[in-house]
Amino acid sequence: ILLFSFMGCGTCFLAHGLAVKELQHPAKTYKLFDYVTGFAEGGEVIFFFCFFCLFPDSFGVLALIFSGLCILTIIFRTWHLIQQTRKT
Repeated sequence: ILLFSFMGCGTCFLAHGLAVKELQHPAKTYKLFDYVTGFAEGGEVIFFFCFFCLFPDSFGVLALIFSGLCILTIIFRTWHLIQQTRKT
């Protein structure tokens, strides 16, 4: 569950960034990347990975909490992308 949600969060981040770039600036030739925040970003990842190492007995509970944050981020970014496509 942790691996699926973590990789899904990263994939959703990249897909969202590229899709919104194409929606907003389809004719631009320079690189542009749209960034939308989520619930599981860099700081949260480091926090949970440190806690995984510090409290290995609680790995299961921490992994489920972190997976939940990743899934919420996937849902939020997908919802944001749908809203962006409706505007165009």
